Amino acid sequence: MVARLLATPPPESAPEYYEELAARQPGVRVAFTKRKGKSLVATKAFAPGDLILAEPPLAAAQDPHNARVVLACQHCFRILGPSLEAHIGRALRAMHEDPELVPSDSENESEDWSDEEGPGCSQGQTPDALPSQEIASALIKGHLRMESDAEAQSPAPVWGDSGSAYCSASCRDAAWADYEGVLCRDAAAADDFASFVEATNPAFAVVARFIASTVSDAMRLMQESNKSPEEALLEAWRPVAWGQKALWWELPVADEDADDAAEYLCAMVPDARFAALCDARVIGSLLGMIELNNLALVVASPAHAWVNSRDGGGAAAGPSASALSDLARFVRRRGRTLDVDGTGFYRLHSCCNHSCVPNAHAFKRPEDDRGDAVVLALRTIETGDEITLSYIDEEAPFEERRAALMEYLFECDCPKCQARQ
Repeated sequence: MVARLLATPPPESAPEYYEELAARQPGVRVAFTKRKGKSLVATKAFAPGDLILAEPPLAAAQDPHNARVVLACQHCFRILGPSLEAHIGRALRAMHEDPELVPSDSENESEDWSDEEGPGCSQGQTPDALPSQEIASALIKGHLRMESDAEAQSPAPVWGDSGSAYCSASCRDAAWADYEGVLCRDAAAADDFASFVEATNPAFAVVARFIASTVSDAMRLMQESNKSPEEALLEAWRPVAWGQKALWWELPVADEDADDAAEYLCAMVPDARFAALCDARVIGSLLGMIELNNLALVVASPAHAWVNSRDGGGAAAGPSASALSDLARFVRRRGRTLDVDGTGFYRLHSCCNHSCVPNAHAFKRPEDDRGDAVVLALRTIETGDEITLSYIDEEAPFEERRAALMEYLFECDCPKCQARQ
């Protein structure tokens, strides 16, 4: 069974699968070529700034360190409140309790959020620019108001049986049916795996959700259609089977062994009917797929909109003015700490090939408050044009670009690279 899971599906079945997948995203289709394999092609014209793609992940997970700072829905990754004050207050409290969660200035460099006030700090030291514990407590208790309408973007958390937070009962129930119900059968095993993920690589959490959702789908297929465990497993595996894969330990960036992950996952998913999913080779191929195709999952904090409105309208006066100034300084300097940060696998987005002169980019608009992959046109795209993204810094020298692309096992033949070859 392991060999069948690792096998590439027959090429003749690819068009049907991707046609069905692309039907959910009007304006694009998946094409196939011998040299590039899959590519995403426009089926209509796009003007600069137009939305090309807004795709939820097939599987995703929040970075465990980020999850200690930012409370987010563990299904759609929407930031949770119930208010902007609660969101920021919780983050500040977490950083005061564990200074290792405070990022250095270099981790939050941004022209838009930089600020000349206050000294820098290294990670692991509470900076002077971090608002006080008293401010954090006042925010959490509702004693300090930030005078913002951003509360509408921060729903109150709905707690699941596993202790995970969600933005709604529908997200909670969907997560339980998809993966949580499998991963939380053994609380002790789940805790051990969470510690392993935090100590090694956050991508293992995405692997766990892939495996758990496959088990859930296979069990559903067995109940609904009387399929054998083997038949149900192969059908449930189908969405994963099409992802470009390489064994993790064969990639240039590999630094973890999948054997330990296999042991932890087998403890969480002990069903012998699906034991092949916990084989180290299957886990290694999933890790390789994530490494080759992953997109950073980012959801911007509503704190950015608050500080921008404050900058535009002037600082508030009154007894809370000093505390609000401290908060504004923190958001400008370290606002990315308040964003959701994670890893996701997106099936259509992963079909976009790299170009050093891309015609599209992954970019979240203010209204994109969930963990979807959002792709916008950078310039005019005509019907039939391939949609390309930049995986790397396209302004870097040619040799640096080529070396960086080796991590993706990709050789670029865009006009910019051809001119140098």
